[in-house]
Amino acid sequence: DMEPDSLTRFYQIDFRPSLEWNFDGDLVGASAFLGSVQQWSNFWMSSTALSGHLETDDDRLTRGGPVARTPAGWSISQWISTDQRKSYSFNGQFTYARNARGGWGIMPSVAVTVRPASAMEVSLEPSLRRTSARAQYVGAVADETASRTFGSRYVFSNLDQTVLSLDTRVSWTFTPRLSLQLYMQPFLARGDYQAFKELHRPRKWGWDVYGEEVGTITEVDGGYEIDPDGSGAAEAFTLPNPDFNVRSLRGNAVLRWEYRPGSTVYLVWQQRRFGTAPYGETGLLDDAEELWSIPPENVFALKVSYWWGR
Repeated sequence: DMEPDSLTRFYQIDFRPSLEWNFDGDLVGASAFLGSVQQWSNFWMSSTALSGHLETDDDRLTRGGPVARTPAGWSISQWISTDQRKSYSFNGQFTYARNARGGWGIMPSVAVTVRPASAMEVSLEPSLRRTSARAQYVGAVADETASRTFGSRYVFSNLDQTVLSLDTRVSWTFTPRLSLQLYMQPFLARGDYQAFKELHRPRKWGWDVYGEEVGTITEVDGGYEIDPDGSGAAEAFTLPNPDFNVRSLRGNAVLRWEYRPGSTVYLVWQQRRFGTAPYGETGLLDDAEELWSIPPENVFALKVSYWWGR
């Protein structure tokens, strides 16, 4: 409804059910979305979204292997933003998701924008993502004795993951023809893999956990040695430890000069820092400290355009 009333300037409500099949006739998606967005009489805006999906087939989970299953789940998301016309504004978003097999995710983020002058804008957007998956793909191991899964063992695990980032932007217009844009994003991610297991049977949600339901698993230097059936005929195999810590810093600066109407010079500086720590052994605070000690990669670029006009 686009007509203002005593509470809102406009609002919109959406409901979208969805069914999806692949070319083999497998039902790979059955979901529904209910959402609303509205601008309030004080020019604040907000939106609410609810979504849910049924347990269906999954033709991508095994990365080209047999069809597996995706558990049913749901999510809720709330977003709110203050009046964007003011010299300062704020928006925040929170999403929570969960599935019927114990997986979950929490994703909060906020953004603060300040305009100290009409020609300058500064924004900060920190975000956090915490997820816990129950069927994270690790790899496939060829094994003729794995007859249920067509000659390969499809290895999965639980995965607890934390991602933290901070987007920073500065825009400064010196004159109508000269402006500067700055961007920086520190990014930290940590992943912990646990409970290694294999797909029990195609088209079913079922797992054989190594060292519990089947076989044995032993930590070795830099990974794991897995015997999938103990004293049976299957050969043992090793997996590298997939735990990770990722540290990344990306930034760029763009100076734009329109030296004549339609003709522009861009001077660009990009910097990238990227590093990892083995096996996810450090915490995010340690990663933040180490981020600035990573040697940077710098790229400079110059672009010139000229407009031949009348």
